[in-house]
Amino acid sequence: MQDRSWAVIATDGAFNTISHIGPDDWEEIASHDESALTALLEQAQQWEAVADPHGQSFPRAKCHDDKAIAVVRFN
Repeated sequence: MQDRSWAVIATDGAFNTISHIGPDDWEEIASHDESALTALLEQAQQWEAVADPHGQSFPRAKCHDDKAIAVVRFN
């Protein structure tokens, strides 16, 4: 097991969509500030609404799910 100095905590709606559309480099996401995390969530929401509103590319039970993400850094 590797030691990490960070953790990304995300709801399934955020995790699943971000993992599907990228970036899926969670270490990179862990370095994001609040505005970059907000932009990432907005990108995921926009992708679902515009690029795949009926869940054809990324099958899912709902058109969209609630999304939240947080980064915790350990010192």
